[in-house]
Amino acid sequence: MNQSTRSTQQSGWGVLDAISYRARVAPDGPFMTFLDESGPAKLTNAEYERLVSGATARLSAAGLRQGETCIVHTGNTADFVVLLAAIIALGGVAVPTISMSTADELAYVIEHSEAHLLLTTPELFDIAIRATSMLPCNVHLTADVWDSSVALIAHPGDATAPCPAGTAILMYTSGTGGRPKG
Repeated sequence: MNQSTRSTQQSGWGVLDAISYRARVAPDGPFMTFLDESGPAKLTNAEYERLVSGATARLSAAGLRQGETCIVHTGNTADFVVLLAAIIALGGVAVPTISMSTADELAYVIEHSEAHLLLTTPELFDIAIRATSMLPCNVHLTADVWDSSVALIAHPGDATAPCPAGTAILMYTSGTGGRPKG
């Protein structure tokens, strides 16, 4: 751990603090430039803070708790960056998936990671529903997360042990040589 990381942890700063700070000191500053359907798009620090705060509130209301895993099945979108920060800000563990995953591959990661929630976009919704239907628990659509383009699927199965404290992201391999490895 380097000195700046140690100082940040000791001061109690978290993900939302850092995002809020950037939004205060440079609200119109560029947070991210990305390509969407209509070409290059920009997200300012203030816009990013607003989106992350909204996603954090909705994920909290949906029941995401510290140490619980949350699948982010969105592909390479601005949504992904917003949702990742919101999950981490709540102390949850983000589990990004590959948007090209089959329903079987996605179901394996959901079950293996003991995910409590799954976030997806409209173009990936059908795969997510097929994947969750393969699981031995009830899964249902509960709410939108921060706008109409991201769906939240709750996994109300038995409570499981949370990931170890300090885990922010659980990555899986692509699984080209067998099942994905977490």
